[in-house]
Amino acid sequence: MDSEKKAMPIPFEGRLTRDEFFLFQKVVTPRWFYNAWWVPLGLLALLSSISLFLLSSGDSRLEGGGPLWDLLRGGLGLLIMTVAFFVLPRLSGWNDWKRNRRLQDPVEGLVDEDGVEWKSSHFSASLDWEDFLRYRSGETMVALFTAPRQALYFPRSFFGGEPAWQKFRRLVAEKLARK
Repeated sequence: MDSEKKAMPIPFEGRLTRDEFFLFQKVVTPRWFYNAWWVPLGLLALLSSISLFLLSSGDSRLEGGGPLWDLLRGGLGLLIMTVAFFVLPRLSGWNDWKRNRRLQDPVEGLVDEDGVEWKSSHFSASLDWEDFLRYRSGETMVALFTAPRQALYFPRSFFGGEPAWQKFRRLVAEKLARK
C-alpha cells in the first residue's frame, strides 16, 4: 500500500448567479475602490476650499449669481460625481452579466493537491497550482487569478456543503499567496 495516500479531490459544480457575479466583481476589484470613502470627502474638501476662496474674494464667474450660487453649483457637481462613482460600476456589472451569457453556463470540476480541473460548455482546463498567480477571497467567494486581470470564480454555492468549502479555502491558502 502507498504510504503517501493522496487526499480526496474536492468536487464543485454550479451556475453563477447574478448576485454571485457582483460578489466576484467586488472580490477582484482593488480594495481601495470599495473603501473609497476618502474620494467624496476629498472632493468635498476641495469644493469647500474653492468656495471659501470665492466667498472671501467676492468674485463670481456667473454674473449675478454670487459665491453662494457657485457653492450650490459645486455641491450639485460633487453629488453627481459621488453617485456616479458608486452607482456606475454596479450598472456596468449588470450590463456585463446580461451581455455575457457564458458567465451563466453551468460549471463543474475538481480541486486537489495537484491543481484545479475546470469544465464548462465553452472552456475546459486542467491547471496546476503553479499556473495561478494569486488568489483573493471574501466570505462566500474565492477568485483564483491565472493572469493579472483574469480569474476563475468559486462561490460557496458550488461546493456540497460547509466542510467542502472550508477544505477548499484551506487548500487554496496553503498553495497560493493571497493578495
